[in-house]
Amino acid sequence: MNRSVQLVARNLEYPKGLNNVPCVIWSCIKMHATHEIMNYALRFNYSCNKLHATYEIVNYASRFNYSCNKLHATHKIMNIRKGEITFCA
Repeated sequence: MNRSVQLVARNLEYPKGLNNVPCVIWSCIKMHATHEIMNYALRFNYSCNKLHATYEIVNYASRFNYSCNKLHATHKIMNIRKGEITFCA
């Protein structure tokens, strides 16, 4: 899925590729790019090639923390838990 929107997460929407997993519509206007979302069972893999940056996965457990410092985003950490996303300053 390629999408270019704002840094906002909407719960209970099902992007292509995640149609079996409660998920969100991702945003990336503030990341200045589009992104691709792929589902690898419990682990999500995010392609950052078009984000002009790299990402750092902190935790591979049920909760995922992503460092967004290099993604040109205003939010530094995205917490992903059970398909619910919270952007933290």
